[in-house]
Amino acid sequence: RKLYSAKMRLWAHQKRYILIVVMTENNSNIPYSADKTKEIRAAYLRERVYGGVTLLGVSASLLVNNAYITTEYALAAIVTATLGIGIASIFAELVAYRVVHDKDMPRQEFVHHLVTHRALLVAALPSLIFLPAAAIGIVSLKTALAIDIALGIFGLSIILIRSAVTQKNTARSVAISLLIQAIIVFLIVGLKLVG
Repeated sequence: RKLYSAKMRLWAHQKRYILIVVMTENNSNIPYSADKTKEIRAAYLRERVYGGVTLLGVSASLLVNNAYITTEYALAAIVTATLGIGIASIFAELVAYRVVHDKDMPRQEFVHHLVTHRALLVAALPSLIFLPAAAIGIVSLKTALAIDIALGIFGLSIILIRSAVTQKNTARSVAISLLIQAIIVFLIVGLKLVG
């Protein structure tokens, strides 16, 4: 069932194999437990959803106002929103850790948070590809923003569908869950359009 070596551990869990290797502060390789791995994935997905919904709102706002803005402005808005969200999230993690633990965050945990926040870059990737394409004239700004929004909705849909489909859910409860989640996303985006 388990295969050990000095640097890695292979877990067999429900016919799925997971290979995890992590460096700790004392430079020894100790793999995370399955629960810790789930926490890491949850943190990544939390940032991906938060960043995705926020940037979807920014892109929708830019699309509504595309006649009044330049491509450079749209790209700057996406980049500054992504950087602002990322820096604020990392700052909040550092402050919260210091308040709760009364000490500085260990380097390993800080690196973990930096890795988790890469999900914001994944959320911003369509904008960072298609807005420069609009800047050099390959597509129009309106088309670039529409593609960005469509890809953002697609990416969020995959995550939301996965969150609704569990072993215990029926088809009816999955549909209700998806409907509620879609309404929440549209309300958040709508608030960003108004604001």
